[in-house]
Amino acid sequence: MKEIDFAYLPVIGRGEQIHIICAMHRIKINILYSTPMGNDFQLSTDSLFGTVPWMKDKSNDVILNDSMAMVQYLVTKYEGPLTPLSTIEAALIANLWAWSNDYYSFVLSPLHDIITGHNEVFWRN
Repeated sequence: MKEIDFAYLPVIGRGEQIHIICAMHRIKINILYSTPMGNDFQLSTDSLFGTVPWMKDKSNDVILNDSMAMVQYLVTKYEGPLTPLSTIEAALIANLWAWSNDYYSFVLSPLHDIITGHNEVFWRN
């Protein structure tokens, strides 16, 4: 069964890549929302680190809380057009993915605080 549960904020960000991978690899994705967007998912009890993105593979109950780990897992577990053809290709792709995530974390991610109305000090501060 190619199906995952996925919790993320309904905004463009790291979780958007998971949506694209699922579409390209024909993986069914069940979207879960946590507060303030909904009550399907509780960050404090359901998430390993109390953060999103969060993913659970329905075929084997693997739970991941890191977008890069999710990408690597999904494209290798469920073969499709984004599956690397060699270990070298996988390493080069992971290198670019990690760089783009670092850029996103330090430059764009503070926008999430504005969108969700957070005003307490976050770990990145």
